[in-house]
Amino acid sequence: MSILAASATTKNLPQQVLRWQSMVESECSAQGVSELVPYVLGIIMVESGGDSEKTPDIMQSSESQGWSMNTIKNPKDSIYYGVKHLKGAFDDAKKNGITDLSAIVQSYNFGRAYLRWLASNSKQHSLPVADLYSKTVVAPSLGNTTGAMVRYSNPIAVAYNGGYRYKNGGNFFYAEIVKQYVDFNAGGVPQPEGIGFAKSIYWEGYGINYYDGPHGKYIADFTTAAEVLYWDAYWGEDNDVWLDLGRSRWVKAEHYYWRPFKAISKFPEGYEVSYCDGIDGAYKGSINSKKPLTVFFRKEGWIDIGGNSWAPEKHFDIVDIR
Repeated sequence: MSILAASATTKNLPQQVLRWQSMVESECSAQGVSELVPYVLGIIMVESGGDSEKTPDIMQSSESQGWSMNTIKNPKDSIYYGVKHLKGAFDDAKKNGITDLSAIVQSYNFGRAYLRWLASNSKQHSLPVADLYSKTVVAPSLGNTTGAMVRYSNPIAVAYNGGYRYKNGGNFFYAEIVKQYVDFNAGGVPQPEGIGFAKSIYWEGYGINYYDGPHGKYIADFTTAAEVLYWDAYWGEDNDVWLDLGRSRWVKAEHYYWRPFKAISKFPEGYEVSYCDGIDGAYKGSINSKKPLTVFFRKEGWIDIGGNSWAPEKHFDIVDIR
């Protein structure tokens, strides 16, 4: 989980966005939230690329005030209202005990009600959780009651579900996209979502059946050859392995090249990290090396490193070793 911190930094921002930095710093200072500067710049990048000639409302702040899109006609006002909206989201997060920066940034797109929904439903932000909120809350409120989806070619979306988002459902990938431009981890190792990557062994367009569970009911076919995240796994006998490619869409692992993430202790060699026989379970043993360990399952802030041996994820860097 990313923790609220003033030490976040920007990355990969073009000059067209950085030209607004002094104005952003001035406005954030005036509103007493100088620590928000990196997030504001990241949002400007995602909303407009900093191109005020094409999009004067560079933070797309109009809708946060209940106005029609692009009502705001100059960057200064856009930044003023954008900072005000983001500051409100941070304040709401604190009131609800939420410290996850991804959730706060996602609320810039979904609206601050997302933070209250997370708190009232005891959920932590993740792509699947944002997906659920988009489908069951945002989209229906704007007329999409069937879960209809539209194509979305952003690489993050392609990796997650083949490139789709919900019609009238906001953008549940928003926080992940902003993360490309803001280091939420303040110099730490970014923690990927899911438990690994999978890529079809077949060509683009070849259909692979997916089901509602391991050995479950057939739902439809995956036809993408792009590398995607998998979120859960089933390990049966005789190499009967299944992967969940998101939203309980299970495929046979034999149709994929798949690569689980690894967990590496954040502590020096020799420092012991305890693991248990379940989430918050009884002590089972300890790890005292920085040897990469396979992540078999990931749930509620814990990881299974094999043999039902669960350790707190906060003690590990989760990495993709290729």
